[in-house]
Amino acid sequence: PIWTMLGFTHHVAISMGCHLDPDRFTLGPIEREERRRVWAGLMMLYTIQNTAFGSLDQQALTQDVKLPADIDDVDLLTSPNLKRPAPSTFPRPTQVTYLLLNFRLYKISSKICETIFSYPNTSRFTTSQPEAEIISVREMVEVRYTLDTNNPLPIHHQANHHIIYSQIHQLLLLLLRPSLCRYLQGEITSETCSTRAKCIASAKASLSIFETLLETQSFKPYKWYTSGLGSFHAFHAAVTLAVILLIPEGQSEYEEIKDILDRALDMFASLSVRSVFCSKAVPIIRQMMYVQVTPRPYLDSPLD
Repeated sequence: PIWTMLGFTHHVAISMGCHLDPDRFTLGPIEREERRRVWAGLMMLYTIQNTAFGSLDQQALTQDVKLPADIDDVDLLTSPNLKRPAPSTFPRPTQVTYLLLNFRLYKISSKICETIFSYPNTSRFTTSQPEAEIISVREMVEVRYTLDTNNPLPIHHQANHHIIYSQIHQLLLLLLRPSLCRYLQGEITSETCSTRAKCIASAKASLSIFETLLETQSFKPYKWYTSGLGSFHAFHAAVTLAVILLIPEGQSEYEEIKDILDRALDMFASLSVRSVFCSKAVPIIRQMMYVQVTPRPYLDSPLD
């Protein structure tokens, strides 16, 4: 049903000329910005829907419509040049910041998946450039969503902050997957050891974000996310940790990861009634952890 509604909306938007940049028409600044926001929102819905079905085709994003200005509605009405007023302390996010950051992340996601899943031999491709792009977005997020104890962000901005970080960690886990596989296959080098550490950090962070969104009372309205895409990101992180648990570097690391996975199982189980995905994730994670019952040899050092 969603595809039908999106298709209908897409045709209506095209009939209104929203697929063409409004600078081509004799329109005022507010109407131009309205059209850009409508088209950007529609394209993001298409991207999310495509991603849910495993398609990362960016063709729909190649239109000539400029992205909307990073400005709040109230500033749009009072600033004819569409320039955001200089903040007094730090550049807090606007009503459009989350959308613009997601566009950046989805473009990076498309590049990563094209390389990893479309090319027959991707174990040696260079990750430095896409990783730098991801880190660049993360730095933007850190600046825009900096918490001010005297003037905290509204709940929706706080939720967007967590969701964007979850997407960033998801992309890092995807990007570093080939190098982590080489480590697990016995190729122990400084590069693969560094990759292992990065994957553990991102997987832990992803599950921590998922737990925060699920357990914090003020984020209860975001169960649509924790039951859907958020659960998928958390499941990916849990699988990464479960695989790393096959070759722990010591007893303390083993116990720490095991505790994290136990909490992840409880969270998936709590959502299994309302989320078909979570109900399927529980037995998979439990089975992967069951393999760990037999004591495993620990690595005294990364080069052993």
